[in-house]
Amino acid sequence: MKRYILNLTDDERADLVSAVRATERLQRLVDGLLDVARGQADRIVTDLEATTGARVAFLIRFGTGVLPEPKTVIQASDQVYVAAVSGRVAEAVAVAALPPPADLGEGGH
Repeated sequence: MKRYILNLTDDERADLVSAVRATERLQRLVDGLLDVARGQADRIVTDLEATTGARVAFLIRFGTGVLPEPKTVIQASDQVYVAAVSGRVAEAVAVAALPPPADLGEGGH
């Protein structure tokens, strides 16, 4: 690997650094996986989105990827992936870790 990197041109090294940084950003996004066991189960997707300001991009349910619809109910075993404005993922995850507001979802499902 070292030999490969040493033979790169300056532009190729810059591209490699850019790719590594993009990978790190992607990892931070993946780290934005919401732990629905902390109070998110039985909420509909739109409630979670309204609370966090993030968009539920997809979820993994029983090992299968699911594109949520507005009325999709989050189950305790779901892995919920969100998309948020750059720099706001940590905030969205922190908000999602809190118990849901009492006024959200009442009578909605």
